[in-house]
Amino acid sequence: MLFLWGKTYPDFAYKQGMNEILAIVLVVFETERVDMPNKLEWDKMSDKEIADNHLLEFLLDPKFAHADIFTCYDRILQLGIQLLYQDTKDISDLRKEMSTRNSEAEKKKRELFEFKVSKDQEQKKIRRDLEKAYEREKSKVSHEPLRTVNQVHSIRVVCDQ
Repeated sequence: MLFLWGKTYPDFAYKQGMNEILAIVLVVFETERVDMPNKLEWDKMSDKEIADNHLLEFLLDPKFAHADIFTCYDRILQLGIQLLYQDTKDISDLRKEMSTRNSEAEKKKRELFEFKVSKDQEQKKIRRDLEKAYEREKSKVSHEPLRTVNQVHSIRVVCDQ
């Protein structure tokens, strides 16, 4: 089983200690095994019949134990334990990688901050321009005297003639 796993993942292959993880999986499967008195032929049954009447027997069939053990072992290593078996890098290489990642992240943060600041400045300028335009229009209206209805009517009469 360890040989197959190593062939499946050639980047990791077998490393010391993997057998101990597999041993735990094997012990669990052995202690939780259920012996079934009658051997059922799954190929002759429909999926619905298996699901309705024989689901537990199908899931725990010892005929599939090796595949189940391999799958469990693989999933355990995929959860992150596999990373423990990677080849280690020199500490100076790791520091360089971390500083590169940090500097890239800082650069992105700085760019985002500068973008936000420029947008804020644009919005403030637009707001100032609108306020100035509003004040100009307001001052025009306040300097012109208000006309009464009679004045407006007399202006219309003069224009019509």
